[in-house]
This record gives sequence, C-alpha cells and structure tokens, in this order.
Amino acid sequence: TIANWLVSSVLHRGVVIPVSYGDVRPNLWVMLLGASTITKKTTAITIGKDILRAVDPDLFIASDWSPEGLIEELSARDPCKAVLVRDELAGLLAAMSKKNYAADLKDILMHLHDCPDFYSRRLKGETFGVREVYFTILSGTTPARLVDLATDVDVADGFLARFTACTPPEGSYKFKPVRFRTSKDRMMQSRLISDLRAIQLAFSTNPNVEFVLDQEGE
Repeated sequence: TIANWLVSSVLHRGVVIPVSYGDVRPNLWVMLLGASTITKKTTAITIGKDILRAVDPDLFIASDWSPEGLIEELSARDPCKAVLVRDELAGLLAAMSKKNYAADLKDILMHLHDCPDFYSRRLKGETFGVREVYFTILSGTTPARLVDLATDVDVADGFLARFTACTPPEGSYKFKPVRFRTSKDRMMQSRLISDLRAIQLAFSTNPNVEFVLDQEGE
C-alpha cells in the first residue's frame, strides 16, 4: 500500500482513467489500520515519507493547520500538487469533531480529493482560489481510535470512503527485533528513490495520460 501511495504521489492530475461519469485520477488517500507498536504503522509511514521526500521535497505541506491555513498554503501552489502525511489520523478526526472547525475543514478536504480544475473558498472575509488540484494523503490510526472518533456523518458523507484502508492479515502480528541497517537496505532504498524519480520524469513529460481498463478491470 505504501508503494502504491508513493507512485500515486509522483504522478499528476493529467493521469486519468476515463469512465462513464468522468475522469478518475490516481490520487490515493491511504489509512494504515492496526494495533499500536506491533504493526509498525508509524515506521512504515516514516519510511514512505523519507523516500518521497528524497524524490521531491516540495510536495509536502504542513501536517497541522486551520482551514484558513490549509487553503492559503495550497493557493500558493500553481498548479496545486501536494502531499499530506499524518502519522496519526485520529488528530485530524478529533479536530473535525469541533463544530465551528469541522464543516470548513472536511468540506475543503473532500473537494481536494476530487482534484477540481479550480476550487475557491471564502474564509474569514477573504477568498482563496486553488487551481489544478492533485492531493494525496498517507496516515494511520488504530481501529479503536477510529471507532472512538469517527462519526456516522464521516461515513454517510463519504469522507472515510475516500481512504484506502489497509490492515495487516490476521495472524501476521509477529514481533521483529530491531537490527542495524545493512548495505542491502540502503541499496534497496536508493533503488526505490531512483525508480520513483524515473516514473515522475516519464509522466511529467506527458501532460495527458489515459489508462483504459481491460475486461478484468471492468
């Protein structure tokens, strides 16, 4: 799942799958779900973040902001291509539970997921515009925290449905002792960074790319 998110993040909004109701873009919102410590969610997120930062550090936005701060930061990007990484999604869900905060923040995020050509928002007397949006998210939380903080509205309005939830297979929780990083580990990470740079370059030179589903995909 982290690998899919990495590839998704180096692509752009010109990459589409044309379907009957419009263009589907590959901007993944990923949520790692698992028990604390033993499932190594934060470790996986950190590795993914470090690899992507080595490829393109300008993609990242701050992980904490007000609705005004988020839309203002994104409006400074033209086109608006951005990545949000939050080790703990629960903090975002908790913030959105505040009545005066939730409506604006959730509405902004849901519009960003749809990758609009243009999105504008008036906040505190000022209008912000965001052009050519492409926005991905990598996050994680525990099932208990998700149940505790997510609301029926988060499900009904499609907010949580926008995430690709990834859980480890049952019975795969095995403790792995910490070991020193080896030269093989470094070589593998360097190769991943190189491959992602190659993917980003290949697609950046092609502003419009369409993928067509085969019969199995349909």
